[in-house]
Amino acid sequence: MFISHRTSESEWFVDLLADRLSAEFSWQRVFVDRNSMRPGEDFMVRIDAELRRCAAMLVLIGPQWSTVKCADGRRRIDCDDDVVRYEIERALERGVLVIPVLFEGARMPSRADLPDEIRALANRHAKRVDPDHLDHDLEIIVSGLKPLLDA
Repeated sequence: MFISHRTSESEWFVDLLADRLSAEFSWQRVFVDRNSMRPGEDFMVRIDAELRRCAAMLVLIGPQWSTVKCADGRRRIDCDDDVVRYEIERALERGVLVIPVLFEGARMPSRADLPDEIRALANRHAKRVDPDHLDHDLEIIVSGLKPLLDA
């Protein structure tokens, strides 16, 4: 499975989720860019390769996910070179199961808040992760992935 995230807001959560998924399914089945890539590796080539073989993508959405800005002041999600946008766009094109995971009180972006290329993300049922029920919420995610990964 592929974990898509914005490093600026999800550092603690991506590690926690990756550890939980890896404990259940093994590290070889969980792709997180910063943990899974060798120094100097072409990340766009590797992202494409991982998206071709993954059964599911978890898109970690925090409160600033859609409002983080590029250097030119535009929303990063609107910039053509946004890696998160690229990951989601490719996953949707390839028919990968895309699961939005909302944390730290984030709300699901509306269709109007998303670029055309990833507008379909707004149609995906999201899983909210509450810090007061973290273990339970992570177990729901793991349980939902088991049928895909055990097949």
